[in-house]
Amino acid sequence: MQIIINSPLFGIFLTIITFIIGYEIQVKLGLKFLSPMVTSSVLIILVLLFFKIPYSNYKIGADIITFFVAPATVVLAVPLYKNLEIIKKYFLQILLGCIVGISIGVIIGIFLCNIFGINKEIILSMLPKSVTSAIGYEISKKIGAITEIAMVFIVICGIIGYSVGEIIFKIFKIDDKVAKGVALGSCSHVLGTAKAMEIGEIEGSIATVSISISGILAVILIPLIINFI
Repeated sequence: MQIIINSPLFGIFLTIITFIIGYEIQVKLGLKFLSPMVTSSVLIILVLLFFKIPYSNYKIGADIITFFVAPATVVLAVPLYKNLEIIKKYFLQILLGCIVGISIGVIIGIFLCNIFGINKEIILSMLPKSVTSAIGYEISKKIGAITEIAMVFIVICGIIGYSVGEIIFKIFKIDDKVAKGVALGSCSHVLGTAKAMEIGEIEGSIATVSISISGILAVILIPLIINFI
């Protein structure tokens, strides 16, 4: 048993198996808002706690999966290429949407944190919440935030976007494909894009572009905005 736990295969198989279980739960129960990532994370935590397995043992294999995350994102280029004309046509709208999304998200976040008396380090850690973890990590280091907390905010933001994004579209009767893609990509990064892909190919393509634009804008705007905190 100890040999298996100490092997990288433990983390790899535990991640894959729990994700498959999460996906099956989502599909079989028809719970579109329940991300397999959430279910998988909960199951992994329960397994580690129940069997008293150190996180470091799991991390050995999990790091191997993490390594392949970046190369796997190349797949997003396929729908991007197929819908290139639509992206060119609405590029200005996408750009403006990302600018507004990043700016308002950061400003409202700062405003609410100040109202509730949250300290500056936590506020700074919350600011990169809408970008990918790789970009968010670098931004958090640059602005003096707590990187670990910043990563938590990024994950939570992605999960919320995945879980309630489609519900919000229905409540406010938002049918425009470009608007859906920009909203999910610029606010909830990779998980939002995953939801956009589920909704439709065009939405997924727009969300993919929005992730990149939002990342660039965040690197530029967030260091400027924090001067007013």
